[in-house]
Amino acid sequence: MAVDLSYDLELQVRAFLLAIPAVTDIVGERIFPAPAPQNTASPFVTFSRITADRNYTIYGPDKLTGGLLQIDCWSDAPEYQGSYRIAKSLGIAVRQALHGFRGMMGALRIQETTIEAERDIFEAQDHTRRVSFDFRFWYDEDGSDIGPTPPIYAGPLDKVPGAIFGYSTRKLRNAYGGAANQIRRASDPNSTTLGVGFASDGSYDAAAADAWLGAEAGFVVGWGDQSDHTLGTAWQLTTANQPSFPKVAGAYETRFAPHGPQALNAPDNANLSGLFAAGGYLLAAVDTAALAADEPAGIATKGSWTVYLYRGGGDATPSVWLIQDGTGGNGVFGTAPLALAGRHIIELEFDSSVASNVPSITVDGVFAPLAFQNGISGAAVLDTGPLEIGNSSLLASGAASFAGGLLEAFAYKGTLSPTDKATLRADVKAFYSTP
Repeated sequence: MAVDLSYDLELQVRAFLLAIPAVTDIVGERIFPAPAPQNTASPFVTFSRITADRNYTIYGPDKLTGGLLQIDCWSDAPEYQGSYRIAKSLGIAVRQALHGFRGMMGALRIQETTIEAERDIFEAQDHTRRVSFDFRFWYDEDGSDIGPTPPIYAGPLDKVPGAIFGYSTRKLRNAYGGAANQIRRASDPNSTTLGVGFASDGSYDAAAADAWLGAEAGFVVGWGDQSDHTLGTAWQLTTANQPSFPKVAGAYETRFAPHGPQALNAPDNANLSGLFAAGGYLLAAVDTAALAADEPAGIATKGSWTVYLYRGGGDATPSVWLIQDGTGGNGVFGTAPLALAGRHIIELEFDSSVASNVPSITVDGVFAPLAFQNGISGAAVLDTGPLEIGNSSLLASGAASFAGGLLEAFAYKGTLSPTDKATLRADVKAFYSTP
């Protein structure tokens, strides 16, 4: 009788890692049972079983098995273009993929994944470096039921699928396997960055960012698009134009300087075409704590609409402004100044059935009437072009630039149901503790 290898832990772990872009971007398909084949190109991953805990009752073996696998992340010697940084980056990607994992790996239901040991190793003989982990996987190796299925993380873009872009430092969609962002230390060039992912609960892996940044200031070089219609990472490769990445109230936050040229740009993509022309919805979670006079914070779509908070010189608190500067004409919408401080949810929705395509604006779920609208000469349109997050080049005045914190933003084409909007709002509110 043939042996069913679908319940083999090592094979399923290898297949699982091969489906993680953050890992395969570094090693391709070079994941092997130890030792790796001779003359394997570096970097690569090897795995081997150390032992397994099996429990017994008076009736015989228990179903639950605790397999202990050693997983090594290798980099070549410096004379062959290897480095400790490569090994460390690969180690972080593997750790983020496996640590705390619960769920299905192929036919195996993994109940818990823990790290029992980790170490950095330098091989004096050939100058290679590796980051080594001992992972403990608790599972049932014959595939039978060993208890309830562990809860599966669900982000807002899982609860309401179909977003055309989604940027955040928390996990917005469970199937997303890339990094939340690419960060740089103040002393490093753009070529030296760290891709930081997520903890098992979907939050940002702040421990990895803390360890890497140390006492240095951090800057965002790239922000990963987590939607299922991926535009791609939004990049800024000019160091002077990169948003800062400080900790605000204990959590990392992407911040744009007042009146500065800071922005992150995603590639041209047809998914953006007509975003608001046939109705559309955008949610942005912002932090207004740092806003001073003449300082806004928000998100722009190059070629058409900009949505942001703005505190004018004579205003005590921000209002919500929208600026159109695309093929549909030029125009400005705005609310009256609002009593805002701290974190808030801004929602923008267009109704394509209205001739002027006047937007509806809500702040923390409450409708915010328009206080003014000027210069509208047609329905809102969005050219196919880059998405711009931060300091928009749309605005004619250099004084009207972005500033403050943008926590996350995502958008949908067409009209969302009241239930879907309430679901998204409730999810963001619960995570960021907004009003």
